[in-house]
This record gives sequence, C-alpha cells and structure tokens, in this order.
Amino acid sequence: MKITAQNLGKEWDNIKGKLPKELVEIGEDSFIPIIKMLDDFDEDMMKDLELFIEKVNKFTDKEDEPKTKDKAEVKSKPKAEPKQEAKPKTEKKPKTEKKSETEKKPKKESKKKIGENPDWLKTLKSFVKSFAGRTKDTWRVREFVKDIQAYFSKKHGNATPNIDLIREIQDKLLKFANSDEKKVSVPEYSELVSKCKKAIKDKDFTVSKKTKKPELSAKELSGFSIGFSKRK
Repeated sequence: MKITAQNLGKEWDNIKGKLPKELVEIGEDSFIPIIKMLDDFDEDMMKDLELFIEKVNKFTDKEDEPKTKDKAEVKSKPKAEPKQEAKPKTEKKPKTEKKSETEKKPKKESKKKIGENPDWLKTLKSFVKSFAGRTKDTWRVREFVKDIQAYFSKKHGNATPNIDLIREIQDKLLKFANSDEKKVSVPEYSELVSKCKKAIKDKDFTVSKKTKKPELSAKELSGFSIGFSKRK
C-alpha cells in the first residue's frame, strides 16, 4: 500500500513492523501523536512529514509489486458485433444560458497569512506534541512553565487568545516542574488536549514562510546596573 499523509495514522500499526527502529521512533515521537491536526501543519512541518513518508514508502512499497494475472482472468476479446444502422440524429437541445455572476457560489475566503506562530499557538502545540502523556526531564518541564509565565505575565497587559487553556496548562504542570525527581511522567490530560487541538484548528490564520515576519523593536527592560561611583 502506498502511504500518504492522509492514511499514515490509519495504517501506522500495520506498517511499523516493516520499518527500521529509528524510523518508528521518529514517527511515534514527531508525527503520529498529532496526525489528526494535519490541516494545521505549517510549511516546515509538512515538508518534514513528506520526507518521512518518502522514507516509509521505501520499505512498504516492496510488498506492492504487481502480481501476474491468473490465466482465468485473461480472456479473449469478444468479437465486434455487426454495425447497426445509424439512427437518425436528434435535434440538439438549445444550450441553457450560463448562470449570471451573481448566481455563482461565492468562493471560500482564504485565511490570512502571518510570518510566524504567535506565542499562544506555540505553547498549545508544544503541550500537545511534547508534554501531554510523555516522560520528560524535569528541567524541560520547568523551562516550559517559566516560558509560559514570561510570555503571558499579567504585567504585560496583553490580551492573549485562549489564555484559559494556557492557565490550565500552567496549573497542571507546576507540580512536575517543582519535582525533585530527574524525570517526570506527565499524564495524558485528554480533555485538555482536545480543547487545545480545537483551538489550534479553529485559528483564523495560517503561517507562511513567504510572509514577512513582524519586525522586532527595542523594549524597556527592568533591572539595575552594577557599577561603582567615583569618590570625590
């Protein structure tokens, strides 16, 4: 069977036994957990998926060689029947007038394109892909929580989309971020993951490498300088 982006998730259990261990690990770590969000992959992720499928098909195509047809299936072509007298041509029906432009269905509006993922979208995708239901180094969970608190601090005064989901992610990961263990096992949190996937799917934009990224500008940073004043 030819494996495509559309049937990879459905056929994965049937084909992974034919693949090298390294290829199976890449698939189950990077693509299979989020294959249902296929329509929402950005261009880089889609290219990575296509390259992965190309490698998979090198192993699965070996069993797809064409089989010889059974002799019973090969039958001689039936003799052509004698030509019948041509029937009198019927008069052509007048062509119906084309629908006016106003009657045509409006084209589906395409989503606006932006140059890079906003922080809220990166956070939801990271939680779904890399943390929920996975065993992680404790320091990685801790850094993820610290990033959430830095990006979405109330003092910034920004109106963040889906902030309730991000708050819930922070609350659920705090105990793992504060663990004394070297590694922690994060539960699947299936209900929260479903909410995150819906928010990711329902976004009103797509990310395109052809679209210019927003320009960065200097911002005021808080803190103090270390120095020594000269005595008079």
